[in-house]
Amino acid sequence: MNLSEVEFRQPSIEDSETCMEYINCLVDEGTHIAHLEKFTLEEEQEYLTYIQKMCEADRGVTLAAMYKGKIVGLCGIDREYMKKSAVDHIGLMHIGVSSNWRGSGLAKLLFENTLEASKSLGIEAVTLSCDSNNERALKFYEKLGFSRVASLKNYVKRDDNYSDLILLEMWLPKS
Repeated sequence: MNLSEVEFRQPSIEDSETCMEYINCLVDEGTHIAHLEKFTLEEEQEYLTYIQKMCEADRGVTLAAMYKGKIVGLCGIDREYMKKSAVDHIGLMHIGVSSNWRGSGLAKLLFENTLEASKSLGIEAVTLSCDSNNERALKFYEKLGFSRVASLKNYVKRDDNYSDLILLEMWLPKS
């Protein structure tokens, strides 16, 4: 694994199979993502079509970290609605990295590249949510500059166990 060999680009419909493999590995790991069931190829195609529409409409940016033709990470910053709204200045972020790339610096690079690509959207702040049990991710987000702003008690339920959903935000410097 060599970070210099990782390419950051918008995923396309042609990436459906590797995208499905990537997300299904996260589901299998039991990571702290919201998804509890594996995705089908058709569902991944729908997701990638949605990403493309968001990008074409200047409503969001999603980048895939590609290594040797495989997706090893995804990060997106999207506006909440497809049409102009009162919350257009806020970007909702999601990010994930394959287990064998965690701790390598890939997530930070993926975030930085996605944030840079989203500048044309005019976003003033980025928000994200994180399972309170995912302490490693929470520390990572805070290291990037995110601050905890709210907690939704018992919002997450896995195998009859509840945890809180932590909401974080980062206001971006004005250019």
